[in-house]
Amino acid sequence: MFRRLFAHLSPAGEAEVRGLLAPQAVVFCRTDTELLLNLRREHASGIIWELSRDMPPRRPGLPRELITAVQEVPLLIRTDASRPALRDIVAASRQVQNLRVALAKFGDMPFQVARLTTQQPERDAEQVMIDRLASLAPDPIAQIVLIAITIAKRRATVAELAQACQCSRGKLHYRLQCLRAFNPRNVLAEFTTLHVAWRRGILGWTSKKTAVETGYRAPGGATALDHFVRYNGGASLREMADPEYFWTLIDRSVSRLGGTNYLRRTSFIRHSDTNLNAMNIL
Repeated sequence: MFRRLFAHLSPAGEAEVRGLLAPQAVVFCRTDTELLLNLRREHASGIIWELSRDMPPRRPGLPRELITAVQEVPLLIRTDASRPALRDIVAASRQVQNLRVALAKFGDMPFQVARLTTQQPERDAEQVMIDRLASLAPDPIAQIVLIAITIAKRRATVAELAQACQCSRGKLHYRLQCLRAFNPRNVLAEFTTLHVAWRRGILGWTSKKTAVETGYRAPGGATALDHFVRYNGGASLREMADPEYFWTLIDRSVSRLGGTNYLRRTSFIRHSDTNLNAMNIL
């Protein structure tokens, strides 16, 4: 049975999604109430929801009915990463089964929407990373951490991180250094390595597919990415096929941010397919 996406977005967000999907593939709703009514009448393949200053004022947090509706389908949040949005995104990372985040005005939507429309959308590492890292970071740098987690899904530069944070590279470096956190280059390298470890060890992707999705598309991309993760994660792409590497690396990131609430580890199912619904990692 054909299922459609349902979306409640700002005018800019709606225009962006219209340019990415066929009209019959998505239903645009004008209010949260309209979205929830549609979800009662029809099963969705996924939901796109916006948390930004471009949206009308609403109560903090996800509506309870929306939380219920997205337990079996992916939820893509388009956001400007403002502080109110950050709080709601961190809360959502603990409330829903399959969360992904796209930064408004950063060109992230095509990548995320394309993944959302696959037959079995795979769960991203960012949900675990947001829950464990963005929630742990001190308030002045929590926004930087959230944005870095989001853009580090693919290879990114410090200049791109500064652009996404809407500040200069110098200010970005100062905000991290004055709080004794990582420098911007290390933040991106560490988070990209976490995404790679998730793709190899949890999703079971090949080295080549992992390299392409991480932005290493040129010939020899897998070799270049292997050098990158060896330097930043202390393990090769082959070694990262072991799921334990992801948890070891994220424990290290938690420790470096000064936290003590290490990940609760649960039993994992190694998947030959891409359906992660059976995994209980939160």
